[in-house]
Amino acid sequence: MYDAQSEKTIVLLAHGSGTPSYDADWKHRLVAYLEASFPKLRFHMGFLNNQSFASGPPFPEEGDPKTWVVMPLALDEGCLTRIRIPQAIRQYEQVHGKHGAIVVCPVLNLTPEAAVFRLLELQPGTDRADTGVLIVQHGSSRFPSGRGVALAVRWAQRYPQYGGFYSAWLNQEPTVEKMIHSIPQKRIVVVNWFLFRGRHVMCDIPEALKLPARAEDLFGWHKMPDGRDCFYSQPVGESPEFLAMARDGVWQRIRQLTQST
Repeated sequence: MYDAQSEKTIVLLAHGSGTPSYDADWKHRLVAYLEASFPKLRFHMGFLNNQSFASGPPFPEEGDPKTWVVMPLALDEGCLTRIRIPQAIRQYEQVHGKHGAIVVCPVLNLTPEAAVFRLLELQPGTDRADTGVLIVQHGSSRFPSGRGVALAVRWAQRYPQYGGFYSAWLNQEPTVEKMIHSIPQKRIVVVNWFLFRGRHVMCDIPEALKLPARAEDLFGWHKMPDGRDCFYSQPVGESPEFLAMARDGVWQRIRQLTQST
C-alpha cells in the first residue's frame, strides 16, 4: 500500500468516449483501484466529452481538501493534451473560481506496452511469421502523432518472429481502412491503443475492419471478408498493466509535489 498525505483531492482528467455508460464503467474501476492503493487521498474522475469536469465541483466545498491535483491521463500527445485539457481547466476556473489551490501536473502519458507483450506472447509460435500486428490510435490532424511508428519499430525489434508491425490512426494518415489492405500477412492482431472502450473501439474501428458489431462478440478472433483471420483486442487502458502504471504515475506525481513544498 502506498502512503500519501490526506489533504489532497486527485482529479483525474481524460478525454472520454462520448458514451456515458462506458465512461462510468472505466471510471469506477480505475478510481476504485486507486482508492484501494491510496486510502488517504480523495479521487475524482472528469471527462472532457461529457463536460463532467467543467460543469461543477466534484465534491461539496464544505470539508473539501484545500489542494486539488489535476492529473490528465493520455496515451499520446496531441490536441487533447496541448489544447483541450488546458482549455477545460481555464473554463473551470472562469465558471467556479479557484477552488483552494489547483495544481495541474504534467500529463500522465502512459505506455502500457506490457499489456501488448502479454497478448503477443499468447499467440501460437508456429503462426507468428504469418501474423501482422496493427496498432490503432486516435491520432490528430492538427498535431499528428508519431508514437505508433515508434511503438511498431520497438515491438518489431522485441518480436522479430512476427511477420510485421504496422500503425494506423482514425484522425490522421494512414487510416485504418488504408493500412488494413496493405498488410500482407494472413493473420492480423489489432492492438487498440485507447484508454477504454467507447465509440471508436466499439463502432468506428470494427466498421473499418468489417467486424461484427455486437459487443458480446467483438473481442477475439474473427474471419474478415477477404478471408484473413483477425484478433480484435480490448483497449490497453482496460488492462491490469495500465492500472498498475496509473497507480505508479499518481504516486510519482504526489512525491514530486511533496518534495517541492
